[in-house]
Amino acid sequence: MTSRHLQKLRYFGLLAAILPVTATSVIPAPALAASQVGVAAAVNTSAFGTAPGLNRKTKVLGDNVIYRERIETTGSGLVQVLLVDGSTFTVGPNSDLVIDEFVYDPNTGQGKLVASLGKGVARFVGGKLSKNKAGVNVNTPVGTIGIRGGIANMDLTSGGGVFSLLFGEELTFTGRNGDTNRVYEAGYTLQVSGGGANSEVRRTTQADLGGVQQGLSGKPGQSGGATQKPTEASVTDSGFSQANSDLGVTNTLPTPKPEVVQSTEVTETDETLVQIQETTQNENTEEIAEETPPPQPEPEVEIVNVRILRAGDGYTPAGSTVVVSNPGAQGLLGGSNGTDEDVEFEGGEITAGSATALYYGEVDGNPLYQFVFDTEPNVYFYTQTLSSDGDYVSQQGDSQVVPDAEIDIDTATYGDISGFARGVQVSNEDFVAFAHFPALSFDETGPVYDPDGANMILGLYGVGTDWTQFNKTETQVRTYELSSDPLTTFVMGTETGDGGLIPLETDALYMNPLVAQLMGESFMNEIESTELLMIQSDPSTLLGSQVLASSFLIQGTGEDQKSFLSLSVGSIFDDAGELTYDTGRRGSHRMDSSETAGRYGGTIQTVSASDGSNFFGSDAQSLVISGGVDIDEPFSDGYIIRPDTLDYTDPLSMTVHVGILSEETPVSSFERTQRTLAGFATGVFESSNNVTGGVLEPKLFASTDTDDFSITFLPGSNTLTALVSVEDVLDADSEIDSYSFGFGQNTDGSGGSGRATFIDDDTYAAREMRDTSEAFVVTDSSAIVTQPDGDNPNSYLIPDTLMPGADADIFVGVNRCTCAFLEWGYWGASVQLNGEDAAANLTNGERYDNMHLGTWVAGNATASADLPTSGTATYAGHAVGSVVNNGAQYLAAGNFGLEVDFAARNATAAITNFDGHTFGSNMSEVTTGADTNLFSGGIADPNEIMQGQINAAIVTGPDSLIDGVMGNFTIDDGTGWQATGIVAGQLQ
Repeated sequence: MTSRHLQKLRYFGLLAAILPVTATSVIPAPALAASQVGVAAAVNTSAFGTAPGLNRKTKVLGDNVIYRERIETTGSGLVQVLLVDGSTFTVGPNSDLVIDEFVYDPNTGQGKLVASLGKGVARFVGGKLSKNKAGVNVNTPVGTIGIRGGIANMDLTSGGGVFSLLFGEELTFTGRNGDTNRVYEAGYTLQVSGGGANSEVRRTTQADLGGVQQGLSGKPGQSGGATQKPTEASVTDSGFSQANSDLGVTNTLPTPKPEVVQSTEVTETDETLVQIQETTQNENTEEIAEETPPPQPEPEVEIVNVRILRAGDGYTPAGSTVVVSNPGAQGLLGGSNGTDEDVEFEGGEITAGSATALYYGEVDGNPLYQFVFDTEPNVYFYTQTLSSDGDYVSQQGDSQVVPDAEIDIDTATYGDISGFARGVQVSNEDFVAFAHFPALSFDETGPVYDPDGANMILGLYGVGTDWTQFNKTETQVRTYELSSDPLTTFVMGTETGDGGLIPLETDALYMNPLVAQLMGESFMNEIESTELLMIQSDPSTLLGSQVLASSFLIQGTGEDQKSFLSLSVGSIFDDAGELTYDTGRRGSHRMDSSETAGRYGGTIQTVSASDGSNFFGSDAQSLVISGGVDIDEPFSDGYIIRPDTLDYTDPLSMTVHVGILSEETPVSSFERTQRTLAGFATGVFESSNNVTGGVLEPKLFASTDTDDFSITFLPGSNTLTALVSVEDVLDADSEIDSYSFGFGQNTDGSGGSGRATFIDDDTYAAREMRDTSEAFVVTDSSAIVTQPDGDNPNSYLIPDTLMPGADADIFVGVNRCTCAFLEWGYWGASVQLNGEDAAANLTNGERYDNMHLGTWVAGNATASADLPTSGTATYAGHAVGSVVNNGAQYLAAGNFGLEVDFAARNATAAITNFDGHTFGSNMSEVTTGADTNLFSGGIADPNEIMQGQINAAIVTGPDSLIDGVMGNFTIDDGTGWQATGIVAGQLQ
């Protein structure tokens, strides 16, 4: 349910904790409601004021002048600004003035005034603040002027600057290069060159004075701000002479300077509505004339620093010359052309409504508001409406949807609508992150947003965890719920009209937003995720903890199938005194069965807040994960043939995911077994060397023995080690005989444990080893070739138990093996070879190979000598693997059965209903090592058209030495249909 309330703000206060409940807030904008610094004491009406984030409006006599309001004049404009401390700025034609900072305590006379004069001419007459050292500073394009205790002319019309001290103690100048100069006697002038590099002090000339005086004099025909110009008849009829010129001569005291007063509140118009008085010209004039007490000082404005990230008009990754022209649409925040800065957000006190505080800041010159609520943690979607007079910002919020924008506001009270924004905020203790989308434009029907979301603003505020106070009684597995990428959530959401949106719900991690749109809403909705899992190695810290986060889906069957897997594994380490997480993005996807797969690369890292922290809250409850925003290293998707739906730079991207701690479980409560298993692996490799006439010819690779796959689980160090080798079993590739890859911790235990994460016997994952020598190919000429230095196989490996059900579509109607004594799952890898190694003798001098979602299986293979010497056994389970069907590639599953005759040492295998195909093999035991067994045979085909092989090994389970079976298969049916995969079964 969406609720609505209106709130009034006094401009001070500081956020203690951020996150809203379902609510709507309408509040006076902080720059107006609490920051009146003066009034327009004289005006020629070709003068305008622009409050922060609002539309420009004509300045009239008596108008309030507020904090950060821009005062502009045309060629005939003139305005005098009377400040609360008695200072005045008289601004001439074609000028631009902003009061940047104004703090004043009337009781002590202390405070500070900072203004900016962008162009034109102005005269400053000092009030009480100018009597203080460094009390008044005026920034100009050529440097900064300091004025103490006096009157100064400022003329920027000549290209440089001419600053004359007419009266007072001193005038100082600090140039853009840091050089300083000083006028310490009235009647002298500082002349500054156009670039601000040089300045000289000289006597003030009549030309100096005359130029400014002419600019500050009213032009003929102007009315001084009067809305109705007086005529001789109207003056005569007014009776004014009876109180003035018709009176006798009297002695009068000088008229005192008008005293500035602050606007007063009106009473509430209903239970929730509180207004700031919208004063008219006449009302302001009356207030100035009335006797009022001096204004009381506002409490000191407190500040929080928020890290702001926003895309620019181009993005170039580190070490590259590629330029992404619309980086925001791909989530590429920051970079050399983007925004990555700490912005001061000023807090506000809420005096009505359910919000507890408000932050206001400016990003790229535009206002950005964030409301604060007590509830934590939570996710909150919002829509904001800004009014033209700047007094009100209306926010509507909801925990599930982006509400419709409020477009029917009371314009008589709030002014016309000047803009809209919407976004999502996630918060927790000492933490807030938000994605903010300003509207591009609006009309009477509501706001119009960028359909690409390219103008998204990411904000992060947090107080880093105090690690001296962090301690657990025992090591824990911590689960952080990860938010959807906000760009994908909003761009793929469903518009409801008037700026409302039903956000896309997806568990996808690290998926290129452009790829997500091509995958489609139904695919994104079904993705499953592990969330972010973190296992401690030391209860007193997160240092050395292992991290795992993955998402996965195979949707559909056959040529209609799409598939995706993403993974990050690594460890928490100390980076210059701050705990951080920085690892590689791994995984792959296939958007269409007719297209090549996209192989994942790039950096994944925690995003730090302004204080450098990466974990926030007393218990490290919050974090933010994205691409390499600090090093300009984005995600990358590598294709052998880039799909036509993507441009050259589209494979570069970043996503953002906020992590909130949801659960802690003692490590001791998990089943964690140290063991080494052997098995089989298969995969289909795409290669740049196997493209003919623009058409890819994928090649099937599979292991031939249990020695070709091994995996060792190391719960003591929360990691694992795995080795995989697959061969060109159909002799189809013209150069490569086999691929080999290493995963996780190096085989000798070196290099740390961060390349794999082991949570328990069902929850683990790995990426490539640090030891690059374990990633190599063997060519048909028996040459062993490793990848060039700096290249990476970008390998990944997960079990099917990591995200159960993510592959359910291909198992419909299949007798899926649930044998817990077997491990099986998916893996992927890539190879990049060049001609530096002469032994490679590559046909084209180089080649790039990718493999997407291969399969593997492992178990405790029983030694041949331990198998029975008599009797038979029947096994049933499943087959799962990759299909190449006349160019289309997808995954499929079918039923697997095996009959073993131990006395004869032979077996019969059958795979049925595998992508509509049924095939089998008559197998016999072949000679193997002493610690394993292997049954193998060719695909049975009386017509001798089909090629291929089925391999199987009997495995030990909890009940006997023959509890299960594992193996793999490869088949080419001679009609353009090929497949390779693994089999797993249990004793019947």
